[in-house]
Amino acid sequence: NHKLGKLLNDASKNMILLTATPIQIGSENLFNILQLIAPDQISNRSIFDSMIEANKPIINALRHLWRNPPDLNQVYSYINESLNNDFFVDDPILINIKENIKNLKNSDTEQRIEYGRQLESRSIINQFMIRSRKRDVIENRVIREPQTVIIEFSDYELNIYNRISNQIRIKH
Repeated sequence: NHKLGKLLNDASKNMILLTATPIQIGSENLFNILQLIAPDQISNRSIFDSMIEANKPIINALRHLWRNPPDLNQVYSYINESLNNDFFVDDPILINIKENIKNLKNSDTEQRIEYGRQLESRSIINQFMIRSRKRDVIENRVIREPQTVIIEFSDYELNIYNRISNQIRIKH
């Protein structure tokens, strides 16, 4: 797949990769995917590893911000850690969040979402990825109500269903 991706990238003016599956199987796979998207920016594994390491306090700050209730002292601490990293020194957005995070009220969902959006914007690899999560739309989340629907097959439909089911069972 990676070789095909490289060939397509070389032959294309632009490239976009889509997945509905979270990448949770290690940074090597993420490195390979990002290498396809931005080979001139993500060319060296050791630089990529430095980027991932610098990104960890931002991710941890986000995790503590999304807790219920949020742990604002930890958010503050992780932002402070980020500001001590060369990738984020004097970052005005992180400085602003750091100065204001301890005054955030747990009930201020809109400001919490805004701080989360701002923190995600600081993520080094976010320039290559867009992630959408349920928690990004806390108040507008779809409420699913599963229902069981019983369908009566006609003889013809039942025959087709059974033949397909048997073919699947035989192959597996």
